[in-house]
Amino acid sequence: MAKKDKKIKSNTPSSPKYVTSDEDTLSSDNCDSSDDDNPLPSELVKNPKAMIKGLKRQVGARDELLEQQEELLVQERKISEELKKLLALEKGKVEKLDQESA
Repeated sequence: MAKKDKKIKSNTPSSPKYVTSDEDTLSSDNCDSSDDDNPLPSELVKNPKAMIKGLKRQVGARDELLEQQEELLVQERKISEELKKLLALEKGKVEKLDQESA
């Protein structure tokens, strides 16, 4: 007892011309495989909310990375300033010892 698929015409350009109403065949395999103009994976084109959610996640991860890099840069600047002060003190000591030994 085979179930007949009822075909209905679809108006969306990214979907195949006809979509079956059988729930077993409604999957990500319905995307036309000859459509090479679309650089996005078919699952993202079919679900723009998932694509936006993924992009937001990527932006959030990059923001966190930038914040960490900024913190490291601030720490490096502080260390650099402290080292410059120490170097200036050491140069002063060397000059003083040179003057005393002369």
